[in-house]
Amino acid sequence: MVVQHIIQGEVKTVQWHEHFEPNLSKATFLDVRDLEERESIGFIPGSIHFPLTELRARSDDLPKDKEIVVYCQTGQRSYFASRILIQKGFQVRNLSGGYRT
Repeated sequence: MVVQHIIQGEVKTVQWHEHFEPNLSKATFLDVRDLEERESIGFIPGSIHFPLTELRARSDDLPKDKEIVVYCQTGQRSYFASRILIQKGFQVRNLSGGYRT
């Protein structure tokens, strides 16, 4: 299902090397991992943190005028987050491979 959505253009991805130095003026980086993961493993500096379980309730706090690059540890939760945000009208790309890459 994930691959099908990517092939059909329903979910856009971004590779780590495209945002090796995140430009926060052009994109908002959203970390959807649990707080414990973020604190113990690390995070992209300047990223916003909304755990996936809170995303629906907090999505109104995200900017609609910038692209949102969503990431988690490996890409699965950020895929789900991408689908949620796309359905709410956000411009979103999923960081392929997640923070681990």
